[in-house]
Amino acid sequence: MAGEKPRNLRRVKDELLRGIIMQCARAKPDERPTAQQLLEHEWLEEPEGTSGTGSGNVLCELLPMDEAPEDVPDVDIFPQLPQLEKIAEEEEETE
Repeated sequence: MAGEKPRNLRRVKDELLRGIIMQCARAKPDERPTAQQLLEHEWLEEPEGTSGTGSGNVLCELLPMDEAPEDVPDVDIFPQLPQLEKIAEEEEETE
């Protein structure tokens, strides 16, 4: 991952999903959510009686190009895990 945003990211209709994708696309691994965090996130939970729809949402509905925002802000959806913070600090100390 070179830290580049996916080309059609700005067309993702659901703002929360767009934020999740942005955080997953960060260049530094310690700034990305873990697989466990993703699996536990409410957006990806399956409501009872449904299968694979993630909170009843269409997983990746796209906006028409003319309705897509010009820029996508990079926000923190997932908190950084304490063990990742410790690893990052240790790496900085050894540099």
